[in-house]
Amino acid sequence: MIFAISTDDKTICVFASEAEAVAYCEGFDVSSGNWLFFNDRGIPMRAKFSTPSTQSGMIVTHGVYYLTSTGGRPLSQHLEGVAAVEGPEGLRSKDEIRSYLAKHQD
Repeated sequence: MIFAISTDDKTICVFASEAEAVAYCEGFDVSSGNWLFFNDRGIPMRAKFSTPSTQSGMIVTHGVYYLTSTGGRPLSQHLEGVAAVEGPEGLRSKDEIRSYLAKHQD
């Protein structure tokens, strides 16, 4: 499970896997800081690019990236700023995400 917050519209998207999150969140937007990622325990993750995203005039390449754990504020501390949630049944509200995180803490 990967949680991703769009910093543009303050929506949190819930993905079943890292591959699903990476496929949805375009590399150029990720490298521009438009997405914050968290694992299934709410621990922050960052994108590490093996092929960087680029922009040359109107041409954009999204690069190739994967997610790795990093320090920072956990997901629970970002939830108040979230305006909307897009996720599967049981993870469609901030309260449902809080409950999920509480059950998945170490």
